[in-house]
Amino acid sequence: IASGLTNGTNYAFKIRATNVNGVSGMSGKIGITPMTTSSALVIQMVKPLNAGLTVTFGGAIDNGGSVAKNYQYSLDGGATWKDCVPALTLGPTMTIKSLANGTTYQVSIRMVNAVGPGAASNVVAGTPMTVPSAPLVNSATASKTSATLTLGASNNGGSTITGYAYSLDNKAWTSVTPVAGQFTVTDLKSFTTYKIYVRATNIMGNGVAASTTVKTLK
Repeated sequence: IASGLTNGTNYAFKIRATNVNGVSGMSGKIGITPMTTSSALVIQMVKPLNAGLTVTFGGAIDNGGSVAKNYQYSLDGGATWKDCVPALTLGPTMTIKSLANGTTYQVSIRMVNAVGPGAASNVVAGTPMTVPSAPLVNSATASKTSATLTLGASNNGGSTITGYAYSLDNKAWTSVTPVAGQFTVTDLKSFTTYKIYVRATNIMGNGVAASTTVKTLK
């Protein structure tokens, strides 16, 4: 066994045999590169996507003397692992898809080289999410100069809804706070037809707008 070598460095070996009669001739030259599994990566950030996560990683990694053949990720803190498909051989980002919005995953990653999987990174929590879906408008009741809208449950995109807004032209928006699912649009003209747009907002931004048509009374 040749010890004290540097992983990742190619060495040219020749060998010979020895017995009681002496030393044999040298063999042909054999090139060998010592290597081992990689050291642990460092997850720097996990960013939410719609049904996915983007993992940014770095750190002073020792690849063990062998370049990355792929990376693996774990969503349960390192209990189980999956290969990146297609194979990822360069960092510093990894995209994990086909996840459930609103579910929190405990993310860890590791590099795979010619020897096998390396040490696991730190664990960082990540929750996929997107903007809310269009609100469900259950009803719209008009008076002479106002209209009261009643909203039903809608998909929050995986993140708590932080506000609602309405618009009469789908351009200028007014924030509202529904009480028991209701809010009132005021200062309307009597006996006039309005198309009222409604949208919800969460940490990812403004969601898709729903619309309903009402006609105020005389």
